[in-house]
Order: sequence, then structure tokens, then C-alpha cells
Amino acid sequence: MSRLDVDEIKNKTSGQNLVIKNGTNTALTVDSNGRIFQPAKPIMSLRGASTFSSSSPFSTDTAPNTGGDISALSNFREVTAWGQTHINQGGMYGNDGRLTAPVAGIYEFTITCRRNYSQSNANRSLWIIHRPAGSSSVETICYTWTPNDYSWYTLSFTHIMTLAVNDQISVGAYTGYLWHSDIVHANFNGQLIG
Repeated sequence: MSRLDVDEIKNKTSGQNLVIKNGTNTALTVDSNGRIFQPAKPIMSLRGASTFSSSSPFSTDTAPNTGGDISALSNFREVTAWGQTHINQGGMYGNDGRLTAPVAGIYEFTITCRRNYSQSNANRSLWIIHRPAGSSSVETICYTWTPNDYSWYTLSFTHIMTLAVNDQISVGAYTGYLWHSDIVHANFNGQLIG
């Protein structure tokens, strides 16, 4: 491993951006106001759960279930496609519905789903799964649902966790209580923070 000890780094031309490259790729840009841009930093922003799996792709949940509140994993229906991809930087989203960690680190992700008053009188649920790279087992991170009545509901979950390379976060719902496919009713965002 190389080490670089410096007291100051600055651009030769005053007022210009400082650009750090790895070969021909820009790794980091610092503008004249000190703002930092990392063009390869993993970050994604998705909207609208457009399709769900017809069955659970997973069979073994390692989450402790001492209270019996987590439903059997066979009822999980995974979001397999999103209607809009606003940001997919650094290879986090591979068009399979999942967040996949392209590098090891600390990640923050947020999932939100909503039901409007005008939608059908039915529950909505939010189910979040962590799948370690290369594992056939998964762990439920969050499992929650709304009452079965005519009301507005928002289910939202934000979590920070350490992920290894190719670990995945899957989101979905309990079978029969899926989210509306309109893009305004679900969001899935994630980013590497450390």
C-alpha cells in the first residue's frame, strides 16, 4: 500500500477545479469552493415498483423471530423491476430490483411505499431482506404492514449497515398486499457513505 503525506494540495491555476484521476478515470473533483464530487461513488435512486416476483426467490430466513411477527418467507414477493431509474452511479443497480454493493463499505438505504385514500381497501406491507454475497440464506431486516382500511399510509424504512462486495438488499411485500405500480407510490434509494 502506498502512503502520501502532504500539507497542501492545490491546482496550479487559481480558481480551477482540482481533479484526481486513476489512469484516465476521474476519481475525485474538488471545485474552487471546496465542494467534492465523486463520479464513481455508488449511489442509486429508483421510483415505482413496476413488477413483483410471482413467488419468493428465497427459502431460508436467518432473522430471529422470537415474537412470531415475521411471516413465513414463502410469502415474500420481491420487487424485480422499477419504473424509473433517476440515478445509478457506480454500479449499485443492475436492473434486477435489488441494491448490490459494488464495493465493501457502509451503506445507507431508504425504502418508502404509500397507499392513497382512493386505492383499494387493502393492507400494504413493506419487507426488506439482506442477502450476503454467495449465500442461499437471507435475513429479514424490516417487516411491517398497514391496517386494512380506507386511509392514506406511508411505510418508510431507513437503515445503515456494512455490506461486503456483492451483498444485496431486496425489497418487497407480503403476497396479496403489493404496492401500486404508479411511480409516485414507491421509492428505493441507496448510497455508500463510508
